[in-house]
Amino acid sequence: MRLNKLATTKRVEIMTEQHGMTGQKNASKELTKSSRLEIRCTPQEKAVWVHAAKGKKLAEWVTDALNEAADK
Repeated sequence: MRLNKLATTKRVEIMTEQHGMTGQKNASKELTKSSRLEIRCTPQEKAVWVHAAKGKKLAEWVTDALNEAADK
């Protein structure tokens, strides 16, 4: 019983020492994207878009396509 208490205490100490908001610092960007766009589509439409994205993330591909269309 005592060994388990010691191990649990040690684990808590290690966890608290390693934490330090590193994820937020690493994720910070010059321009944050805080606005969202949500659309509804059929599964077939989405499959076509995913295929057309050719390995890009779908959100990145859609953003590029919309920005290109807006520039015309």
